Formats: sequence, C-alpha cells, structure tokens
Amino acid sequence: MSSSKVFATASDAVADVPNGSTLMIGGHLGAGVPEGLVRALLDRNVTDLTCICGPWDGGAAGLQGASMLVAKGRARRLITVAPSDAEGGGPATDLWRSEGIEVQVVSPGTLAERIRAAGAGLGGILLPLEDAGPAGDGLETRTIEDAVYALEAPLAADFALLHARAADTLGNLVYRTSQRNWNPVMAVAARTTIVEVEEVVLAGELDPELVITPGVYVNRVVPVGTRTG
Repeated sequence: MSSSKVFATASDAVADVPNGSTLMIGGHLGAGVPEGLVRALLDRNVTDLTCICGPWDGGAAGLQGASMLVAKGRARRLITVAPSDAEGGGPATDLWRSEGIEVQVVSPGTLAERIRAAGAGLGGILLPLEDAGPAGDGLETRTIEDAVYALEAPLAADFALLHARAADTLGNLVYRTSQRNWNPVMAVAARTTIVEVEEVVLAGELDPELVITPGVYVNRVVPVGTRTG
C-alpha cells in the first residue's frame, strides 16, 4: 500500500507547516473535524497562523479544530462564521472575542463561495452590497442592472487540514454523512491538501460513484482510525 501520498502519522503529514501559514480547517460542529492533524500541529508549536473555518463551538466534546489553535495562542487571525454559541456565551465565544486575535466574520454562503472561487481560479465573487455588512464599505463595487454588488476576494490557503472516511492510495476521498460539509470545497482551494482518514485502501477499491473529492486535489493522506464524527 506504499504511495507518496500516504503518510504514516499525522506528525509526518504536517511536519513542513511553517509559522505564519494560512490554514483551512474542515469540519462543522464536531463532524469531519481533522482532530489528529490539529493536535499534531499543536505538538509542533507552529504559531502566527491564519485559520479559515466554518462555525465552531465548545460543545460537549470540548474545543475542536481551529478553536484548539486559538485556545493555545497559535492563531493570530480567523476568517470564519460566527460560533454557534455566540448569543448565549460559552468557551468558543470567549475565544472568538478574545483580545489579540483578528476575526473576520462572514456568512456561511459567502465563505463557501469565496473558497470555491479560489479553487476554480476565479477572481472573486460579487455579493449584494447590503449583504456584505460593515466590511462592504471598503470593497470595490460594481453596478449590474441597477443593483450594487461588492467584489469579495477569493479565499485560498497554504494548507488545508481535512477529515474523510476513506481514501485510496491516489488520494480519492469518500465522506460519511455530515463529514461532507466544508471538507470538499476546502480540498480544492489550498496549495497543499492534507487529509486524515479512517481507512486507506488500494487504488480501485473505492466505489467511484461514492468518491466526492478526486485525488488530483489531495497531496497527503494519513490513516487515523475509525471515529463517530
């Protein structure tokens, strides 16, 4: 099962992530979060990170994904959706509002489209100006059929840290249920895509009808064992 894309450990897979990197971190409220890769990154003391991620929270399972990096002081900037406990307060909100970290909050749809635009090689997306919020004041605008749109830049990353149910040795990915959240769109928008998987199989053993992310977008896979989310 040898392949240059298959790494033995999460530590090996993230060994070249430098300080100051921009990371996309997959997962949504505990499902499809690359916990093993994030913990390996924490062990390496990488810092000054920009993290692009979906909504995150503390939840019953504790802080996960990007929130773990924020809690340890490793992230200087977040581009994210408001955490799920933003109204009621909680551990994620405390981190999200902490001093010393820059936070850019966007809607889930805008975040997904900006990431998708980067993966497709587009120059950005046009968002109705009223939907851009306060950040729209500084954006370039276009008027199309009497409607004003703000030009939002594409979002790319140096590394994407993702989770999938299975991969083959070519990097083709299969997701289980809600693991298919931010992971597929982020896979195509990073220079280096690293995926922890519950199982690695030989090329040709995955049902092609179930493959969501083609291996051409995946640089590294690392088996981490079975999990529920």
